[in-house]
Amino acid sequence: MARLGVTFEDISNAATAVVEAGEEPTVDRVRERLGTGSKSTIAPLLKRWRSERVKEVNTDGLPEELLTALKTLYGQVNTAADKRIATAHDLQQAELNALSERFNASQAEASTLAKQVEQLAQTLAATELALEKRTADLTDTKGLLERESLKLQQADALLMEARDAVSELKQENRDARAQFAHYQERSAEDRQSEREQFRTANQQLMIQIDTLRAQVASLEERGVQAAAENQALRKHNLALEQDQIRTTHQCDTLAAQVRQLTENLEVEHAQSSQLKADNTAVIEKLALAANANKASEKELLLVNQSLARTDKELERCRQALADRTLESRELLKELAVLQGQLKQIIGARES
Repeated sequence: MARLGVTFEDISNAATAVVEAGEEPTVDRVRERLGTGSKSTIAPLLKRWRSERVKEVNTDGLPEELLTALKTLYGQVNTAADKRIATAHDLQQAELNALSERFNASQAEASTLAKQVEQLAQTLAATELALEKRTADLTDTKGLLERESLKLQQADALLMEARDAVSELKQENRDARAQFAHYQERSAEDRQSEREQFRTANQQLMIQIDTLRAQVASLEERGVQAAAENQALRKHNLALEQDQIRTTHQCDTLAAQVRQLTENLEVEHAQSSQLKADNTAVIEKLALAANANKASEKELLLVNQSLARTDKELERCRQALADRTLESRELLKELAVLQGQLKQIIGARES
């Protein structure tokens, strides 16, 4: 709808003034002549003026075929120009929309990949911390295992010492028995005294043997416990080493995923750059379409100029026809005079 202050009459007057000035009435020229109005307002009114101007052309004396051909040509030029402009605009708009959608999708996917990379980086950092903690635990366990192994060695040494002491006591017992057998031949008093001494010594030795046996049993029990603890520590150490291997493998896998995601992100950036280049190409195509529109306007200008020349030729033909009509009338008058004179001559001869 035209804005207030710019009417069809204003457009018609301005376009007529542009034509009288010998120029083609384009939207810019009409707007320049009016000094106001927007192109979107002027364009439909100017198109209406052109169509009505074609209807108002005086076609008196023109052959019907020529008039039909001119009207058809003018309509075809306008229709073809409008279709070419609309088709080019629709195609370029569709390409621009498709590229915009691809660009938005690429940006969304790039944002998603960036978030995944960030999450994987956080997971990798947490895994590395867990690996460091497990490594520290493994180091502590190894230290504890070494200490327990040292204790086990010390227990083995004590056990060996106890066994040596038992062996020495057994040897002393054998020696005592030998001495007892040797001194048995002595007197009964000596034997009694020696027997008492032997009993006392034997009791002491038995007490010592029992004590040593208890110590040996305790040491053996402690050795068994230490061996069991050592076996448990070895199993725990093996489990920690397996966990370390699995964690290392997970870290390698996460690192590979991070590298893959980084490569995908770089590919998306490259695709985004390509989309920007395609967008630039679309803008260039729109510029070409605008140039094609200008070319169509030039063709339309040529057709209008041809119509103007045709109007002038029609006017000249009408003027020539009028002149010939006057000449025909003069000839008819002269013929009438000659016919009258001929009748007079014939009448005079007959009389």
